[in-house]
Amino acid sequence: MRRGGRCEPPSVLKGLHSSSDADGTYIVLFLPDASTHDSTTPFRTWIGLVLAVLLGAGPPVTMTGCAPSARMSEYRDYLVPRDLRAEAVSRPDSGAVRVTYLGTSTLLFDDGASRLMIDGFITRPGWWTVLGRELRTDESLVDRTLAQVGAERLDAVFVVHSHYDHALDAAYVARSTGATLYGSHSTLNVGRGGGLAESELRAVIPGSEYTVGRFHVTAIGSRHLQNRNPVIRPVLEWALGGEIEDPLVQPAHSTAYNEGGVLDLMIRHGDLRVLVKATADFVPGALRGRSADIVFLGIGGLGKASPEHRDALYDEVVCTLAPRWIIPIHWDDFARPLFEPLRAMPRLMDDTAASLDYLIGQADADRSLTLHLLDTFQSATLPEARAEESPASAWCAGREALRDP
Repeated sequence: MRRGGRCEPPSVLKGLHSSSDADGTYIVLFLPDASTHDSTTPFRTWIGLVLAVLLGAGPPVTMTGCAPSARMSEYRDYLVPRDLRAEAVSRPDSGAVRVTYLGTSTLLFDDGASRLMIDGFITRPGWWTVLGRELRTDESLVDRTLAQVGAERLDAVFVVHSHYDHALDAAYVARSTGATLYGSHSTLNVGRGGGLAESELRAVIPGSEYTVGRFHVTAIGSRHLQNRNPVIRPVLEWALGGEIEDPLVQPAHSTAYNEGGVLDLMIRHGDLRVLVKATADFVPGALRGRSADIVFLGIGGLGKASPEHRDALYDEVVCTLAPRWIIPIHWDDFARPLFEPLRAMPRLMDDTAASLDYLIGQADADRSLTLHLLDTFQSATLPEARAEESPASAWCAGREALRDP
């Protein structure tokens, strides 16, 4: 089977049958190998493994692992235009804001004087490692990545929630760059476990604003997208929800990275307003009365959500904030190395094509909105703020009218 997709089961699983095709689609029938299961493997990890199988195909026990849920080559026309792209390693002109995408929801904001990073998840361990082994930051990889984007020094790292695909590397990124780590109680325990002093930690409270140079960051309470299956949902909440109550020292299993509460981040720089929303769910009304020029919208899991949820998310975020740009994030397979081309999430976990096609369809109908994509290590200079507040578009007003005959 293919190793390039990092989906081949390691020795912790005993494969019974496998097959593959030219696109990397494969099915593997497996059982846990009792000879490699010891007392240090947490029960919750095996629960996660079983759930992954059940979510992928159901009985018989099968998994379609590596096949991406979208061909990203079909969306190349939506990449940020060349005239707005920039070199990450050079500092932007005074007053301009540059953003660099590093996969998942890791974003580097730079105005030439201050730099802040969202999440800073770079190690990106493979799926079988996540399910069966303890995780630790690949420090050399993080150093190499930060050097490539000119981010050896940062002022702040904001973590939107404490699952491993957001918080795994946060402590090391903050420690190695001299940044302050901002986040929930759980995120701060990740920082403490990673060797940060209390003076290098800042608790984030929803509704509060935090200043980093000319960046003003307001935290807004949000929530993680939930599985719709009434049986699986509470088990996932048990395995991945809750708080990190004590300093989390690496190596640690993925299930040790409890959610710890979810934050949206409204970033204001002068008159420019940018919302970073890394999850595809919302607290109803949380964004009411706000506006944004640009929305970085996490779409992980949105492709398998109901059509009603997609519409509700669009209304709560896009129609409320009336942005000029929407940039999807958290669409990529975050178990693939960052230095390989980004690929959509596996079919097992998402339907990225459905999410992108939905948003593109909305943007095409709403002439006031443009959808862009950023590729890994790609930087863009953000447009200047609008001269005046933008009301909800005619398209959004029409959607509202359809719901209220």
